Amino acid sequence: MRAVDPGGTLTVLATDPTARIDIPYYCHHAGLDLVSVERQDGLFTFVIRKPETARPLRPNRPIG
Repeated sequence: MRAVDPGGTLTVLATDPTARIDIPYYCHHAGLDLVSVERQDGLFTFVIRKPETARPLRPNRPIG
């Protein structure tokens, strides 16, 4: 996400079923917007938006 411009989005593709837990958790703690989640034929597609203005990171954040 560091390379994504403020207001920009990143699309993440995953086949691991635990991604549906991990990605929302990451977004919540990192102050990112989870725009959408789709599942089709075992493929999860997550669209994440970096906010225009940085938000404070949540306590016990999973990122450095």
